[in-house]
Amino acid sequence: LAVPTMLAERQNIQPQIMHRVRTNLGELDAQLSGQTLCRRMAVEGGWYAVLQVPVLGSDEDLAIALLRDSAVLLHPGHFYNFPGQGYLVASLITPAAEFAEGIRRALHFIAGQ
Repeated sequence: LAVPTMLAERQNIQPQIMHRVRTNLGELDAQLSGQTLCRRMAVEGGWYAVLQVPVLGSDEDLAIALLRDSAVLLHPGHFYNFPGQGYLVASLITPAAEFAEGIRRALHFIAGQ
């Protein structure tokens, strides 16, 4: 019974989500353009961006180190069944200012490894 109401509500939330995803994707691309170690994989849908990063060990160890040392939460690629190491996944629905700062910290951390 609730499905028609829930589907109608998408008219309100969908534009907000799309704006945030586009804003954060633009910010990510701007920050990536200033360095050469990491690159963004093509976005195929959804609200995640996949970063290809230098293989410095396991993606899980890198994700834990980022969280512990830089207070940045990125998912290791194996959470999304990537076949090898060198992938981190970022949520594009994070509030824009937090996203920008988190990506800045992550890229700085990775560059220092």
